Amino acid sequence: MGAVHLGGYSFGACVAFEMALQLQQAQRTVGHLVLLDGSPVEIGAIAGRYRGRARTYGVAHEVEFLSSAMCSFMMLFMTVDFIKVHRELLAADSQESRVAYATEVLLQTGLFHERSGLEEAAWSYYKKLVIADRYQVDEHYHGNITLIRTEYGHARSEGRGEDYGLHRVCDGVVTVHRIAGDHVTFMEGDRAVATASAILGHPAPTEAC
Repeated sequence: MGAVHLGGYSFGACVAFEMALQLQQAQRTVGHLVLLDGSPVEIGAIAGRYRGRARTYGVAHEVEFLSSAMCSFMMLFMTVDFIKVHRELLAADSQESRVAYATEVLLQTGLFHERSGLEEAAWSYYKKLVIADRYQVDEHYHGNITLIRTEYGHARSEGRGEDYGLHRVCDGVVTVHRIAGDHVTFMEGDRAVATASAILGHPAPTEAC
């Protein structure tokens, strides 16, 4: 059997990393491990922020976690008054009603036309954050990693370093490529060319803007 090449974006970076660990345990060869603007350390730290907020607001951890997750989910598609929306979500009477609230607001943007699929996506977003919060790296990865991170990622990665904390869980070489844009736009337009070139390991034919 040949080498296995893996890649993952955002939360998918955690999945790709865990797959690499399991292949390593099975004594399989991992060729390229490419993480797109994410790492198990980085995503876990982002999810872990919600624990402290639960104590601040005096509510159950699950209530705060879902309320903040729904605000974040909505912000992927629209501008949100976080404080106002977060307060309304905390005041809802059930977890289901919190997801329904986020779904209804997003439907009003006109970007979506099917309620059940959008509601399922909201639940999925929340569950991914729960998994990231609970995920623990039990051993180091002994291979090399290519991290493609965004120009503006450093603000949310403060204290974890240029490599999103990968030096804590990897014994190999971590090669970092910084791409212009944010967590979404680094995969759009000319920036996508630069991202693809970093994955393939050669200079971009056009300059990222």
